Order: sequence, then C-alpha cells, then structure tokens
Amino acid sequence: MTVTRVRESLTYREDSLQLRLGPDGTFRLRLDTLSRPTELALLHGEHRFALFVEPGDSVHLSFDGQQPEASLRYAGRGASLNNYLAELDRQGLLAGFDLSPMGQGIAHADTLRHRAEQFRRQRQHLLHRAAAAGPLSGAAQRFARFATDYEWAGALLRVPAEYRYERGRPLPGLSPAYYDFLRRVPVPQDSALAVTDYRLFLMAYLGHTLRQRAAGPLPANAAQTDRAYLAAARVAFGSSRSRDYVLARLLYELLLFRRLSEAEPYLADFLRLNRDSTLARIIRREFAARRQFAPGQPAPPFALRDSSGQEVTLSSFRGKVVYLDFWATWCRPCLEEMRAAPALYRRFAGRPEVAFVAVSLDHDALAWRRWVRRNGQPGVVYVHAPGLEAPVATSYRIKGIPSYWLIGPDGRIVDSAPPRPSQPLEVRKAIEQATRSAPAAVARR
Repeated sequence: MTVTRVRESLTYREDSLQLRLGPDGTFRLRLDTLSRPTELALLHGEHRFALFVEPGDSVHLSFDGQQPEASLRYAGRGASLNNYLAELDRQGLLAGFDLSPMGQGIAHADTLRHRAEQFRRQRQHLLHRAAAAGPLSGAAQRFARFATDYEWAGALLRVPAEYRYERGRPLPGLSPAYYDFLRRVPVPQDSALAVTDYRLFLMAYLGHTLRQRAAGPLPANAAQTDRAYLAAARVAFGSSRSRDYVLARLLYELLLFRRLSEAEPYLADFLRLNRDSTLARIIRREFAARRQFAPGQPAPPFALRDSSGQEVTLSSFRGKVVYLDFWATWCRPCLEEMRAAPALYRRFAGRPEVAFVAVSLDHDALAWRRWVRRNGQPGVVYVHAPGLEAPVATSYRIKGIPSYWLIGPDGRIVDSAPPRPSQPLEVRKAIEQATRSAPAAVARR
C-alpha cells in the first residue's frame, strides 16, 4: 500500500510513503504534521483511492482485496466525505466529466449542456446523501462543492475547445448564450485554489477569455501567443492569488515547451507581480534547473532497449546529430507529430550524420511495441522507458510530452526545444545547421 500527496500544485510533484500491511492485513498511518485539509491518494496494486483528510480526523477504511472499489468503506471522524468520494468512484463520476460515460460522444452543444448538468446534479445528490449519513465539516463541504462546480464549468469550456481542435470546426449549436453558465461560478475564487478542479478550470477559463478577446484564430507566432496568454491572465484574474497561480503555471509551461531564452523575458515581470513566495521559489528553482540544459551543456546519457531488446546508448551516436523525441502512444499531440514526422525522416534518409531517436514513455510496453510494429519508420531508433518517472525522463526533466531535443555530434545540447516535425521548414533548417560540424566528428570516429 502506498500513500501519495501532491507536494506542489504548480509542478504536481508528489511525496509518497510505502505502508506495510501487518499479518492481519491492516496498516496504520499517522500524519502529525498535517496543518490543513489535504487530498491524498492510496494506491493498492492497480487501484487508486481518493482520500480527503483534515487535522483531527481519525479515518478507518476497509476493503476486500479482490474487489477494492466495490467494497471500500470508511468509518470514524472524516468518513462521510470519503464515503462520498468512494461512491463517486464506483459510479464513474470521480475522474471527471470528460472521462465519465456522460462525457463521451458529444457532438452538439445542447447535448453537452444536458449531460454536464446531469453530471453535476448526480454529484450534488450523492453529496446530500453523504451529509445525511454523517457530519460534514465546513472544509469538506467547500471542497466537494468547489470540485463539482469547477469540474462542471471546466468541462463546459474544455469540450467545445477540444472539439474545435480535433474537428477543425466549432461544436454545433454553440452560441454566445451558451457561455451564460459562467455567471454561476465565481471567477476568481481564491479560496478554491487548493482544489485541483478549480486550478484546471482556471487554465480552461483563460483559454476561453483569450479566444473571446481575439474574436478569431489565435496568433500563429508562438511568442505572440505567449504574450497574449500572459496579458489575458492579468485582465481575467485581476490582482488575485489565482492570477499569481496562472502566471506561474504559464511560465512553467513555457519552460517545458519553449526554449529558455523564450521564457526568460517574462521572469522579471512575474516576480514583480507575484505575491506568493512559494510560487516564486518554485519558478526560480525551475529556471535554474533549465539553465543546466542551455546550448553547449552535456546532454544527459542514457542506456535504453529498442523493440528487439538491444541496448541503445546516447554515446553510440557520438559523431552524429541526434533529434530526440520523448513521446507516448496515449499522447494525442505526440501522435499528431508522429504523423508529420515521416516527411522529415525521408528528408534526411541516407544521411549518416543524422540520427532520429524516439523514446516512448509508455508504462505499457506492449502498447509501444504494437505501435512500432504497425507504424515504425525506416531509419528511426525506437526505444522505451517506463513513464515520466523513468531515469531518462527525470534526467532530462521531462514534465510534459511531446518533448524534442537536438543534440550535437559532440554529445552536447544544441537546442532543448527545437522545432517539431509539424514545422517542416523550421525543423529541417535546425537540423541542417547542427550538421555543419558533423562530418568532421564522423571522420574522427
């Protein structure tokens, strides 16, 4: 049994603790340092249980190891809300609207509105039942209400945006009046910042606000888009703590998916506006860590297995320019880039000074092998590492995928965020520039 807690809501860093079961199948966890209501997760094999605890709680849980979800029950102080969370899980309502049966196959705004309301009412009904069965603290009630309301509102924003992204056209039935639901949720709501659903809603709300302001397609230029998002956050959230979180999140995502030089100009402005010392500390730390991957720094070494079981090391490509791609079969943006990549591979076919290495971060190695058998391209080296927690992912500080890297023939970083395959002219130019030093390096081998 493992218990985990999100230590940093900005980076989603987790603390985990292994719990040993006694001979009678019981365990005990005492949280002496708990100072505020906290979301935890209990992991038992492939099963994950949500747990909400407050200072002073004494929660007892029991379940049958053969049917954990069906049999999970809580007792003691703090049990009511956790029984509510367990019931949400059993009914497929805990993971969110998008992953529930109600959120599938939506092709019209009226359908979305109806199902989202049904989702919200069902969660509210179960909360009323939980309150009738046992006392709910004020903090527990607020947590449950915020989680339901902002998941509901976030889904009503996300689904149309995802539909447009996937289909290239607006969700049928969408009109300006559709967004009247936003009047029913306070924005910003700083007291909800500890709730994951609210933080996710903030990012969806920011995207919606920016699209409304633009009244058309967002700028194609990445730098213009970055500036637009940061400016929109200041307008949408005023001087609230929610604004500070959103600005920090945007900066963090710039560090994940842009070059350090593209994120650096916004750091001073964030530090001037921000009033949250914890967010400032995290952002400073992440910038310092990213500077370790500046051009000219050594690329972290790795040794991974390809689909035939052969070991592949970074050093085996010494003398070549390496275009490194971290991806996974479950990652939709990754697969879209993979569909654009064959043209890039063909462009450099027969060029011994260039190597393409695709590092799958799938936990499911079988899914990765199936994908490679069906879709693998000639000349590409496909290797596997199990998840974002794998050593190669942590050494490259991979927090989101796809993530691309360009490594020179000397094993040093050329670019930690080069153009992607979907940017054919830009990526070809970047690789060609990197190969200018490759022939001499190949000759020395």
